[in-house]
This record gives sequence, structure tokens and C-alpha cells, in this order.
Amino acid sequence: MTVTLLGYTLDFLSVIGILAAIVMIITEMIKDLWVIKKVPTKLTALMISIVVVAGAMVLYLNASHTAFVWWYMVGALFSAFIVGYLSINGWEALYSIWKRFVPGSDERK
Repeated sequence: MTVTLLGYTLDFLSVIGILAAIVMIITEMIKDLWVIKKVPTKLTALMISIVVVAGAMVLYLNASHTAFVWWYMVGALFSAFIVGYLSINGWEALYSIWKRFVPGSDERK
């Protein structure tokens, strides 16, 4: 059971990392456009992450032939904030939050 759980965790982290990289690339490409230049870059990255994560969820549901349920969108919005935070601040900031709130996570094994 632990191996399967670890495998799913690594899949989840790799998907989050890929989505964060996509959000960073799109944000860098469009942040200097005439309309978006007036919006703060962090807010632009957050809005892009919501769109990218919702699109990834739709693509996954379509590929896996799974019916849409309303709480999938809630999970996608929560994940979009994680992806947005990661794309804005990087892995080190996310890891420092993890160490602060998860007991025993700062121990090296």
C-alpha cells in the first residue's frame, strides 16, 4: 500500500510541477501585452493557473471517460491556487510552508 501511495504522490507532484511550468511560461509570454500590462503579474499568474488547471482537469476527464462531478471543480480550484503559488514563488517557498505545518517533515531520513 505504501508503494502505491508513494507512486500516486510522485505522479501528483510531477503533474503539479508540469502545470506550474506551463503557467510560468504562459505568464512570461503574455505579461507585457497591452491589456495585461496593467494587471499585476502575480494576479495574472493566478488567473492563468485557474484556466490551465481547469483545462487539464477537463482533458483528464475526457481521456479517462469519467463523468464530471461538481466537486472536481472545487478540487481543481484548490489545485490551481497551489499551482499558482508554486509558479509565482517556486518550490522553496512551498517546501518551507510544508515544513512549518507538517510535523516531522524537517527531519532528514
